[in-house]
Amino acid sequence: NVLIVYSLASGGASIAALFLAGYIPGIMTGVFLMVVASFWAKKKKYKLGQKSSFKDIFKTFIVAVPSLFMLVVVIGGIVVGVFTATEASAIAV
Repeated sequence: NVLIVYSLASGGASIAALFLAGYIPGIMTGVFLMVVASFWAKKKKYKLGQKSSFKDIFKTFIVAVPSLFMLVVVIGGIVVGVFTATEASAIAV
């Protein structure tokens, strides 16, 4: 939403380019948040949870595939030009 508003306010920056430019900062933010959470948990000596089996991880991944595919459809549709950012939000819903 913020990128679409920025595009409108800036006079028409490419929404697809803005979304693509957000991948690396988003991944870096996620990685750094995991590092900080891990450090904080070790410092505070939080208890460990139960380890997940490969079977549980695989089942969870299969359940998450439609949500992951939606990201590809929405961003891919905008980049390829199949639909606009506004139409992509309707597709996502």
